[in-house]
Amino acid sequence: MLYVKETTSSVEVVCRRLRQEAIAYHFVIFGVHNFKEKMKARGIEFASECRVFEIYFPALLKNIPQFDASIVSLLTCHISVCQESDKVRVSTPMLKPMIDAIGKPELRTAVETTEIALKRVIDFACGPISKADKILDWNMA
Repeated sequence: MLYVKETTSSVEVVCRRLRQEAIAYHFVIFGVHNFKEKMKARGIEFASECRVFEIYFPALLKNIPQFDASIVSLLTCHISVCQESDKVRVSTPMLKPMIDAIGKPELRTAVETTEIALKRVIDFACGPISKADKILDWNMA
């Protein structure tokens, strides 16, 4: 299952707002990848601007009864910010279905908390644009 939001803001504005809100929610940003550039470097033309954020919510570990190193890759969240014609689409896979699929019900509460924060970060990034965002976007043009 994906959580998806759309906005008419630019990729740059959405990425800036996503980074700002992720930090405010205490997510750790491992990296931001320019998907278009990565594909071009491998000889694949990708028409749309697209960024992929790799983030992690450290508070998640505090809520896990017993740490299981085999699930670390499931605890890293990926958020894509991609231009699709006149809109920017922001999406991320939800963690609960993955945790349920591997049979780890003890992680459900911790994952639900993470999903709530993740949705709030995305909602903010796609939300109404402030005057400061408009000025910054105009200055980047």
